Amino acid sequence: MAIATSGGNGAPDMAVWIEQDDGTIVRGVAEAVSSRGARVRLIVPHEFRPDEDVMLRICFTPERPTVGASAHVRWVRRQGDDAECGLDWDLGRGPMETPAA
Repeated sequence: MAIATSGGNGAPDMAVWIEQDDGTIVRGVAEAVSSRGARVRLIVPHEFRPDEDVMLRICFTPERPTVGASAHVRWVRRQGDDAECGLDWDLGRGPMETPAA
C-alpha cells in the first residue's frame, strides 16, 4: 500500500478542506494519505462527531486540481493547541447489485 506524506525533504504540504453536513469547512494539512484514508493536522482545533460523514478536498500538488472524496471521521486527538483527525475513505462499501426487474 502506497502512502503519501506531506512536507519533509522539500515536498509541499498537502492542503485539505473538510466540509461537514452543516457547511462548516475546517482546513488542515494531510500528514499521511493511503488507500484506506488520511491523517490530517487541523489548522484550528475542531471537534468532529465519532463516525461523522464528511466531504473533503485534497491538494496533492499546487499545479494540479484538488481531489474530492467522502470519508468517515474515525478519531480526533488534541495535544495542547494542536489537533489532528483520522479519516477513513467512504468507498461505497454496500453491495453492487442490479435491482431485480
